[in-house]
Amino acid sequence: MHRFYRSLLLTAALLAGCGAQESTTDPTLQSLWDQKLSSCALNCHAPDGWQEHGPDLSTRDAFYQSLVNRAYSDYPNWIVNATSTIICSNALQGLPFINPGKVDQSLLLATLVQRYSDQLTAEYDCNIGYNIHLTHQVTLDNDATFIADLETWIRDGAKNN
Repeated sequence: MHRFYRSLLLTAALLAGCGAQESTTDPTLQSLWDQKLSSCALNCHAPDGWQEHGPDLSTRDAFYQSLVNRAYSDYPNWIVNATSTIICSNALQGLPFINPGKVDQSLLLATLVQRYSDQLTAEYDCNIGYNIHLTHQVTLDNDATFIADLETWIRDGAKNN
């Protein structure tokens, strides 16, 4: 029961910090972090969050180190990984969360934006992770400006800037 209330509080905190922001003309990791990522990921994906053993998204640097050119297979003790191994093909296990230069092959977008989730779900015939983020109301579908900025940053090489 304690986990339920903790999850409920984390969801409320995420919702409070995930509002729409103005687009930047040249998005950087820092601008993306300041706009939304700092308030949307760290409650669940942090060393003391409920997604232990997975990517650490608690700081900008940890976000970058944990996601760019990193995949589910880099987190063998992550409980989500065990489920994904059963559901998803081996090809998906090595697909990066952020694949620099390849927006449509980045799992981060597929877990947060329905059109990317639908694309990769059809391509790999597996559950990408969008539904769990939708359940917790932390998807990005209602923020086209932020999605465009994130796409641009990934397309431009996902630099640590």
